[in-house]
Amino acid sequence: MEPAEKISVNDGSGVAEAPPGDLALERRLRRNLFIALGVMLAASLLWGSRSLSLGLLLGGILGLFNQRWLEGSVSGILAAVAGTGSGRVPPWTTSK
Repeated sequence: MEPAEKISVNDGSGVAEAPPGDLALERRLRRNLFIALGVMLAASLLWGSRSLSLGLLLGGILGLFNQRWLEGSVSGILAAVAGTGSGRVPPWTTSK
């Protein structure tokens, strides 16, 4: 396996590839999110109320949706910047 600094992140097509370590990190984060949500949901079903369980379930679903949306937005912005090669972020994508 190549070190992360030797892997090209821009092949000219505007599509950036993450180093293998980053992909493994993303998988671990997603797996740990599912595990934590499952443990908390199981505990709330056993010892908590129905409203607590429903809140945890809806919060977990919202968290997963937010993570997926954020990944898509950031990858789209970075692909646009990599495609232009200017290094400047498009307007309305950063805050002051």
